[in-house]
Amino acid sequence: MNQPLNGASGVLDCESLRALIPAYSMNMTDPEEVRFIESSLAACPEAAAELAEYTRLAEAFLDSSPQVQAPPHLAYRLIERANATKAVVLMTQAAPKTHKRRGVSRSVFVAWGIAAALLVLMAGWIMNQAQLRGELAAQVTLQNDVIALLSSGEAVSFAFAPVEADTTSIATGVVLCHPDLDIGIVRVENFPPLPEGSAYQVWLRKGEERYNGGLFQTNPEGQGTLVFRAPGPMSEFQYVGITLEPASGSPAPTTATVVRAKLY
Repeated sequence: MNQPLNGASGVLDCESLRALIPAYSMNMTDPEEVRFIESSLAACPEAAAELAEYTRLAEAFLDSSPQVQAPPHLAYRLIERANATKAVVLMTQAAPKTHKRRGVSRSVFVAWGIAAALLVLMAGWIMNQAQLRGELAAQVTLQNDVIALLSSGEAVSFAFAPVEADTTSIATGVVLCHPDLDIGIVRVENFPPLPEGSAYQVWLRKGEERYNGGLFQTNPEGQGTLVFRAPGPMSEFQYVGITLEPASGSPAPTTATVVRAKLY
């Protein structure tokens, strides 16, 4: 990445060190930069703190990424259908003939019925595969954008704080974003336990308008992470807030704000 490793005076340049922290947290620095970072962190507490925060965010994002489940393998289902077809045909052929009426045998109708069922099954499987491919492509795009955000060296972290009316809350967190990108990461801690059937919802405020940023759950320790898309560059928004909403989400906030972060 060829970042300057020292200031003009030869003294440790903490700004250069901090500029390398996002890329280092994603294992995207070269060996020279790695040596510089690891030998200098102890002398630059701010850089060490930023590294811990970036590492937490990266790990939380990976943990929260949904795993795409593949559908049951088609081969097993085809084999089951084929075995069933074979058994029906053999039973039909072995049955005694009670008349000599000419026509299409029942086994042919059964075989065609099984074939039609297999075509429906395969069509459903193909559609499912297309849906999974679309979801996977979207997930890959999102992960690439998160990597771009974390490795840009220009991402800014804004702290969440309880609203002024609530002086007893210990809920905290950060929102990490880049002014020119439409993606952000929310990481919260010490949030109150979620009532059954509820979720926390993120809101982005631009002027008097509020935009839905998405829903997330918290673990028993009150921690949660959400990667969200904004309807425009993050520099256009003044606040990010979080409210308690039904698990299905709300079109607008229905409860008091738990925490809020002031942006650019």
